[in-house]
This record gives sequence, structure tokens and C-alpha cells, in this order.
Amino acid sequence: MFANSLSVLRILLGPPTIYSIYRSSGESDAAFFNSLTLVFLFLAAATDLFDGYAARRLGQISRLGKILDPIADKLFIGGVCAALVWWKGFPLWLLASQVARDVAIVVSGAVLLRKHHMVISASQLGKYATVSMALTMLFHVIEVDAPAKSVMIWITTALLVASTAGYGRSVFKSDVVEGESATGDRAPTENGA
Repeated sequence: MFANSLSVLRILLGPPTIYSIYRSSGESDAAFFNSLTLVFLFLAAATDLFDGYAARRLGQISRLGKILDPIADKLFIGGVCAALVWWKGFPLWLLASQVARDVAIVVSGAVLLRKHHMVISASQLGKYATVSMALTMLFHVIEVDAPAKSVMIWITTALLVASTAGYGRSVFKSDVVEGESATGDRAPTENGA
């Protein structure tokens, strides 16, 4: 499926993006590799934007796509943020927060899939958190002023916390709904609503 291919492409863009960040931190060809990093980031953002659009437009929405898209986001963002921590002064605690949130989401999502055969789609807050994290990454690549970076970091932190709480609420709601369905009150839905 075309939509899922875009998610796979986003994963494949991770290693060259990390390499270009590494090369942009040196003295030789730094400007070229910084520009190349920006190209890779915008390509990854385009795949993230268009995989969902393509899935809806082409009727390719699938359970695999609902799993693959957020995993592609997590792998790309996690890898690139790690490179930015190492070479561009990205805050390690923000990366740790992102990773902790992602691990919690993947584990609870796997439990829901196995236990209830349910996949909870990404929430609007989760999408905002991803966009905010991407902007924070971009600010570190182009090395904007410290105050602007700080504002973006705190906005991203707030959105990470809010989206994690929202996802936790969805998981809890799914468990409650599954418990009710056992007594015949209500059956679980595909999106956990």
C-alpha cells in the first residue's frame, strides 16, 4: 500500500538524517550537511503529512497503517533527537521524556491489541506534540536563539504531558468498555471510543 510505503520511507530517512547531523557538527562541509539535514527533515515531515492523507484518499486505512505510522514517527524522532543531543545541544531530559512516553504508548498499545484486538489511533494532541517536537528539532538544527529554543522546548514538554494523559485516558476507557462488553452492555470499537 502506498500510504504504508510512506511510513517505511520515514523510517529509512532516519540514518541519513543522523549522519548529516553528525557531519554538520564538524568544520568541513558543515553548511552543506546542515542544508542536507533540513532537506531530510522536510522529506520526513512530508511523508508524515501525506501517509495519512493518502490512506484516507485512497481508502487504504488499515490496522497495519495505524500501527506503522506512529512507530515510524517514534523511530525517526527518537533517532534524530539522540543525534541532536550528541552534536547540537538538544536537551537530554526532553529526549528521555519523549522516549518514556513512546515506550508507555507502545507497551499499552501492544497490550490492547493482544487483549482486546483494538488499536487506538493517534490523538489530535499527540499530533500537536509530534509537530511541536519537530519544530524543536528544527530550531536546534538551524541553531536559533536560546530564548526561542526554550519557548519551543516548554511548549513541547506541555504537549507531551497532555497527550500522554489523553492516551492513558483512552487506554483506561478501552479497558472499562471491554469489561462492560463482557456483561453485554457495550462492545469495544476500533478506535477505543
